[in-house]
Amino acid sequence: MEGVLPMGIYAINYTLRSPKEDHQSLVIMLRSFPLFCHVQNGFWIVQSPLDKDAIFQKLASVLVPGDKLFIMVYTNGGATWTGNQNESLAKLQDMLFDPKHERPSRKE
Repeated sequence: MEGVLPMGIYAINYTLRSPKEDHQSLVIMLRSFPLFCHVQNGFWIVQSPLDKDAIFQKLASVLVPGDKLFIMVYTNGGATWTGNQNESLAKLQDMLFDPKHERPSRKE
């Protein structure tokens, strides 16, 4: 399709200097991506047509000195986890496994 930017998948981790501070603007930005999943405290998977540098600039604009931010491009190398058995499980599976959903079979 012409004019449609490819969507990348990114792992985003942050550590906030003062977790008690109101960082609602960061959460709002993370939830603004076309597809997002709040995996664990301070860890998100997002899908976006932006590259990692543009995402970094966007998110860093609402951080305060001392906050830490890490962004990694996900290249469909698979993933594994425990927990997250709520609504995030389906999102994680849809985002992190190939489009054919060829997930490894579980051994009984």
